[in-house]
Amino acid sequence: MRLLVTIGIFSTLLAYQSFGQITINSSDYPKAGDHATTINLDSTSAADLVIGAAGANKSWDFSQIGIEAGSEYTSYYGNATGSAFAADFPEANLAQGENPDFSDPTNDVNYLKKTNTEAHLLGTGSVDGLTVYLDPLKVAAFPFTYNSNFDDDGIFEFDVDDMTKDTALVAVEVTGDAWGTIKTPVGTYQTLRVKDVQESEYNFSGFEFKITTTIYSFLTK
Repeated sequence: MRLLVTIGIFSTLLAYQSFGQITINSSDYPKAGDHATTINLDSTSAADLVIGAAGANKSWDFSQIGIEAGSEYTSYYGNATGSAFAADFPEANLAQGENPDFSDPTNDVNYLKKTNTEAHLLGTGSVDGLTVYLDPLKVAAFPFTYNSNFDDDGIFEFDVDDMTKDTALVAVEVTGDAWGTIKTPVGTYQTLRVKDVQESEYNFSGFEFKITTTIYSFLTK
């Protein structure tokens, strides 16, 4: 099992706020024109890294833990309409990628459908081909706060080459399992901790394998 610790900072990040629970609403989720920065903490750099138990009014001190080399990246969000692969994802209303030029077909673009109550990943377009969710995967639910949860599974089809496609199944179980205060190498924040257990099952050219990943994200706004 792979364990990741991420710090999610919305583009609307404010200075350290008063104590209390955080609620992520549809309006907090990135929209066209926004960007979001993600940093992975390097769990191998400190033997005493403790995720801790779920619960309310917790505190985490990761300020002495290093940042995973090369892990900081910025995601840009834009309108799906007019982007390079828009015709392949007609239901999408939001595009996301690491390059803000979504019209350039050499850039990878993720396509999402966002409503007032949830967001689904529809697939990805890239120069290497398409990854299309035959059953779109829910990636967010609103409002989302401590003790909120959802689960979903999605089936996606991806291009192996010009003539071959394979499929994979992804199942997610997402819980707002704790809230409190977190100290990081880049600052101290009020936070909502989100536990995301992902199980992926691939059938690649006749070979099957499974991957289970647990991701803890600490969100602030």
